This record gives sequence, C-alpha cells and structure tokens, in this order.
Amino acid sequence: MPPKPHTIQITTLQTTIPVEHEELEAVKEALGLWLAKEKKCPLHTWIHNHKSEDNPEYEEQNYPLVQLRSRNGHLLLWGMQQGSVILQELMMTEMFRGFQYRGKQFHVKPGETKTVTYNIAWCRGKHKEQYELNYFVAFKPGNFKDWQALPDAAKRMERLQELIVNNIAMYCKAAGFKLDKEKLKLSSGWVWATRWVKIKEYKVLAFTLTYACNLLLPNGIALGRQTKLGYGWQTQRSKKAG
Repeated sequence: MPPKPHTIQITTLQTTIPVEHEELEAVKEALGLWLAKEKKCPLHTWIHNHKSEDNPEYEEQNYPLVQLRSRNGHLLLWGMQQGSVILQELMMTEMFRGFQYRGKQFHVKPGETKTVTYNIAWCRGKHKEQYELNYFVAFKPGNFKDWQALPDAAKRMERLQELIVNNIAMYCKAAGFKLDKEKLKLSSGWVWATRWVKIKEYKVLAFTLTYACNLLLPNGIALGRQTKLGYGWQTQRSKKAG
C-alpha cells in the first residue's frame, strides 16, 4: 500500500498594488515597516523573516513560509502552513488597511484570494510529474564561477539537477513531509531561458527550465534562493499524477 499523502495548506492574497518583480524587495521592506511602526503588529517578522524586539520568539526560516510574488503585474502574498495562518490573521484583523506603495492603496481582490489544501505524495508506478521552474536562482554569487568551470554542458546540467533535488528536500522539510531522497527520481529537461537578476548588490543568473520527478508537489510553490521575493516559482505542466 502506498504511503498516505501529506496535506498542506496554502493561502494566496492577490492585491491591487501594481508591482514589477524587481520591486519586490522594496515592497517587502515597506510592508514590514508599515506593520511594525504603523500597526504595532509583531507579525511583521513573517514578512521580514527575522526576529525582532517585539517578536523575539520568531525563528528565521531556511524556507520562508510567507513570500511575495508579482502576478500579472500586481503584488501577491503567498503563505504555506503557519504562513497561511499568519496571512489569514493579518487580513481578518485588517492589518493591511491603509498600506500604500507608490500612492496605490492595498486592497485584496476577493475573487483571486483563497486558502486551499494540497497533497504532497509519491506518484504511482513509474509516472513522473512535469514541472516548469521559473527564474530559479541556483547559486550564491561566489559559486557561479565554479559551475561555469565544469568541463561540459552535461556536467553543468547534472549540477543543476542536484541543486533542484536539494531544494525540493528543503521545501519538503518546511512543509513537514519526510522526503526519502534516495527514492526521488528526477530528470531535468530544457533550459528555456537564462537571465541576470540583481539581488541586493549582487548579480546572479536565474534559470527557467523544465524537470520531471516522481513526487507530486503543490502548484505555485517556489524553489531555490530568494523564494521570499518570488524567484523560483513553479507550475505543473501535467495535471494528473499517475
């Protein structure tokens, strides 16, 4: 009998604030400061992902449970597990009321805001689920040259594949799913695009690629570095696990 799927909860808040991907760092800082200073709300630590004097119990997360995205040119807040609970609390207590970014008021679009449950589960038989991974930031700035120095394209793809596996493991740990990495079968597909992006003072290379694996993952999660700022979000290319 196959193991039972692991159920998780995800909340997405779609807002009316226009924002480009490159602005998410500034929005994160502005929103966290608003919650801390204007609302005196200790839950701002979930936006910043670090402890503060008003919330010293908060533990910084390797995989942020609250993330910012730019979807269709507008700010989206994404939360998983405890992050989902936090976003719902912030919304229900109207902690976002009054927040503005560049003169635009924060309003939630009810029709595009939801809380849903997903299953993380092994695929049946030899089936592999297909995923597209967008703007995957795989390397620290100092490690990119080591990757470039690998002897050929096959070795570089092999290294990217290893990093995807490691990041899936990090995600699963944050979601509370015990992953057997030896059981995970992953094959990378095409690298459709690469793009240099600036994160703080560094430029790093982001990859858009496809891969397949025998693990069913929730649609819309993010993998890699800087997931809190919308990098590495992924979608399912096939809709049904075998």
